[in-house]
Amino acid sequence: MSNKYLFIILTVGIILQLSCFNKLNRQKKHQTSIMSTEEIDNHLREQVKERGEVDWAYVSDEVLYSAAMHEKSGLFIIYCPFPGSGRTPLPHNDENYKKTGKLPQEWIKVRDEIIQYILEKERAYRKQPDLTASQILYAGREPDETLPHITVTFSDPSLISDLRNNELIRSIEPGYTPILFPE
Repeated sequence: MSNKYLFIILTVGIILQLSCFNKLNRQKKHQTSIMSTEEIDNHLREQVKERGEVDWAYVSDEVLYSAAMHEKSGLFIIYCPFPGSGRTPLPHNDENYKKTGKLPQEWIKVRDEIIQYILEKERAYRKQPDLTASQILYAGREPDETLPHITVTFSDPSLISDLRNNELIRSIEPGYTPILFPE
């Protein structure tokens, strides 16, 4: 009789322990350490030595994420609905854009899809299904209607890689200002 109870207690203990380890492993998967500003600046100084300038396209996801986290989690995104069409094209050929200065609907549609994608990622990462677009748009501002850019606040480290792999996104940069040449 006591062996039966011992077996049940051990089995329950093992199940609980495995469950806790599994949960910890899932949490570790989404954790990214944030580099210090000194470490970020050192990476950027090296880039200036090699390239002559700071270009966020050439830093690692970790450096970009860390820099964004040090600047109110802000990320500046430039997009274009035409993959492979150059650095940052504007709809200069669009007659309505020439008259009003407002982006054409196809540009607005792409912008809104990017915002929705970021919103869904943030809802899942933060475990906040009621998170709204105005809560991820920087300072709650409405998206720009005249230029193809979005400024968002975020927390999901995987978003950096996802945005970099999106062919509709031309660039992503943090609002971080490095100290490249300390006194």
